[in-house]
Amino acid sequence: MFSDTLVSLYQPRQMLRALQLLPKPLTFIQDTFFKERIGATAEAVDVDFYKGKRKLAPFVNMKVNGEVVERDSYVTDTYKPPLVAPEMIITVEDLQKRMAGETIYDGSGASGADRVNRRLGACQAKDLVEMRNSVTRRIEWMCSTLLCTGKIPIKGKGVDQELDLSKYWNYQDLTQDPKTNWDNLEVDIFAQIRKWKRKFVSQSGLTCDIMIFGSNALDRLYANTGWQKQQQYIQTKLGDYQPKIQSEGLMLVAVVLGVEIYTYEEEYLDDQDLDSLGQPKAKQMIDVNKVIISSTQVNNKIIFGLLYMVEGLGTTNIPLVPETFIDKKAKNLLQRLSSRPLPVPTNIDGFITATVCTGADPVFVKTAESENAEREDNSTNTAKKSIK
Repeated sequence: MFSDTLVSLYQPRQMLRALQLLPKPLTFIQDTFFKERIGATAEAVDVDFYKGKRKLAPFVNMKVNGEVVERDSYVTDTYKPPLVAPEMIITVEDLQKRMAGETIYDGSGASGADRVNRRLGACQAKDLVEMRNSVTRRIEWMCSTLLCTGKIPIKGKGVDQELDLSKYWNYQDLTQDPKTNWDNLEVDIFAQIRKWKRKFVSQSGLTCDIMIFGSNALDRLYANTGWQKQQQYIQTKLGDYQPKIQSEGLMLVAVVLGVEIYTYEEEYLDDQDLDSLGQPKAKQMIDVNKVIISSTQVNNKIIFGLLYMVEGLGTTNIPLVPETFIDKKAKNLLQRLSSRPLPVPTNIDGFITATVCTGADPVFVKTAESENAEREDNSTNTAKKSIK
């Protein structure tokens, strides 16, 4: 049933070429913040985290030599990229059944063996797509979880560990103060965006040009009184408030003060958090109560660790390695797709993660800023009535 000649068509080299042609799921976080891909040359990798500074060159007297300046400081940690390796099995029974979408009478006159071989190829291609999507989605989850928490929990079959970069991360929790908690719909969100921009450029040396809002944070933005006042204008000197769908799950909400505000609602099934029926819960890639502040110019990468190949090919550090194994005794074919990804935020100051709301019902709590704005509006309206 599973002949060596047939399966040789699906060896790693041939399968790698096929993988490059398969469509990928949405990878907005990877494509925006982790553009560089590097293959590791050892089992463990040393990762350098640096904090960019904006130092001025020193002045010196014409008659003396130059002045020695210190290099930017950096910290080195050692990590082992975790292994991601989904497997899928094709049995004889699978090949004897009609596949989804396959017509009972195709009119081709193909023999039973030809139909089985055709189903084998189709089944392998379908499994490759499914496994590649799951690996790609796992890498996207690793990047998103790192941005939201500063950590990447690694839990699965025979593994329970955590990559913890939280000691380097830049956190803000605005929910501790009613004057900054976005559950209060009177909060001045525009002032907060200006503060984030100034803090980001100060700590990273980069210009903040992108923010990603979780779904609850976006709801608070839309319900905010200050934001609603701006909606009478589609475009102003301060920004463009017309939402634009970029792709499935991704929307450009607005451009405010030169910053593109996005909401990213790509979902995944959390296999570590089950519901009452034992099924994984659906969650969004970006924490619903958080805002990620960053720049599209941050220099980050994904390192892919060494993989040991079974078929006598030694080791490799490419992003995805497909392999096929035949168990003639059990009469099945096992297909595996392996990867060892490690997202690395080289410039650790290239991100600010802010918790802006709690998910509780929004309230109206007047702040000094909102009261002043209300008095100004009332004065303006009174003046207009007097003129009339």
